Amino acid sequence: MEINIDYDEIYDNRVAIITGVSRSGTTILGKLIGSLKDVVYCYEPSPMILIPPLIKNGIINMNIGGDLLKSILFEDYLLQTMSGRNINYNTNESSYIGHYININKIKKTMIKSNKRDDIIRDLGDKKFIIKIPNIQPSLDIIKSIFNNVKIINITRNGNDVIESSKIKNFFTDVYISNKMIDISKNNVPWYINDSNLFNKFNTETKIAHIWRVLNEYWLPHISNDNMYHIRLEDLKCNPHTYVDYISEFIGNELTDITNKHIESIINWKDKSYSHNFIIDDIEKPKYVSMMKTFGYEV
Repeated sequence: MEINIDYDEIYDNRVAIITGVSRSGTTILGKLIGSLKDVVYCYEPSPMILIPPLIKNGIINMNIGGDLLKSILFEDYLLQTMSGRNINYNTNESSYIGHYININKIKKTMIKSNKRDDIIRDLGDKKFIIKIPNIQPSLDIIKSIFNNVKIINITRNGNDVIESSKIKNFFTDVYISNKMIDISKNNVPWYINDSNLFNKFNTETKIAHIWRVLNEYWLPHISNDNMYHIRLEDLKCNPHTYVDYISEFIGNELTDITNKHIESIINWKDKSYSHNFIIDDIEKPKYVSMMKTFGYEV
């Protein structure tokens, strides 16, 4: 049995993934890239979180899992957005459609034909931008599923990620076991090798460990042609330059909305963190080494 539709043709040279450790700037990067001209933006679709790890761990077959992911992502997410359905109008949320496209354009889209065949025929040079944090361990799977996929990874000072995660209650025991949409083993993210050791760590060490492990998974990809790496700190210091780089990398032009997001970064006031926490001795040397790899002082 096989899926009749040639999704590879639809996706080829269209897909770009935005990733990074949670609380590292994927949301603001998503607003910048998701608001480029002729882009269809998809905010953290759950099939992208769940299916690649199942393939990676041999729970489902690569061909079956890849076909499922391509079909569900297109039919239930991208196509629905392009047809004017499945759109978030809540201005208080990061996935609010107004962050990415002029609302008047949405109204025009809803007036036009939203038949599936017409939408596919009129794809033109549209790009599919998918924001999905913490996907680094599955990048080899993603690259196998989507032909010529481009991946943009953003990093942030690990100490700031720890502080920000604590404020938002990310990567706490309750968050991992009940609120994190991901595959886990023994209430531990699936990409953590030693769950017994992980469960002995304090909260700050757990976050530091996750930050290090996810960035370790990113390192082998960092120099590939279809990969782009940026630090949040550099983006904040020189947003015009880096957004121009990213625009050229993706192949789509800036819009007025993109420029508004750039201005918001220029006016961004950083929170001051004390970094007054203790990382367990068994993790600290590895964490410090990874911090230095990305140019951060400890």
